[in-house]
Amino acid sequence: MQNNWKIIQFFETLPSQCAWELDACAWQLRFVNGEPVVWEGDDCRALYFVQSGAVEIYRTGRDGREHTLGMVLPGQGFNLVPMMRNEPINPSNARSIQDVSLLALGREDAQRLMGQYPDLTIALAREMAERLEMMASKASALALQSVRQRLAVFLIDEAERESLMRMSIGLGMKWRGR
Repeated sequence: MQNNWKIIQFFETLPSQCAWELDACAWQLRFVNGEPVVWEGDDCRALYFVQSGAVEIYRTGRDGREHTLGMVLPGQGFNLVPMMRNEPINPSNARSIQDVSLLALGREDAQRLMGQYPDLTIALAREMAERLEMMASKASALALQSVRQRLAVFLIDEAERESLMRMSIGLGMKWRGR
C-alpha cells in the first residue's frame, strides 16, 4: 500500500479488498501550522484522516468570535457529516494547529466504497456516533452545569488532552481519544 492506513482506528477491521481500494483512491495532503483545511459553507470534497499533527474544528460567529468544537488527532477522521448529507456543505471550519499530514478520500469514492463494503459503512457510522455522543455531552454540560463546573471540567480536559497529544505526537503513538 502506498498510504499509511495503520494509524486510522477502524482500518484493521476492514476486509483487505476494501483496504486496497481505499488506498488506491486516497491521496496525501500536508498543511503547516495555522493553515486552513476546510472552510465552513464550502462544498464537501473529501473525508480526511489525520496521520500526524492535529486539526481544530471550529465555527466563527457573526461577530468574528471563534468557538472550538473539537480537535482531531492522529488516527481520527473528520468531515464525515457533510459527506453523508444530500447537500454536502461543510458545517464548520478546520485548520491545522500543528504541521499536519492527512489522508483524503474523495466524497464520490467514499460513497461508492460504502455501497460496496458494509464494514466500511459500519466503521464510519461508529465514528460519527462517537462524535455525536461527544457533542451531546457538550450540549448537556452547557445546559445542566454551572459556569464554574464547566470551567473546572474544561481545564481538566484541556490538561489531559494536551498531555495525551504531546505523548502521542512525541512518541509516534496512536491516540484513541475519548
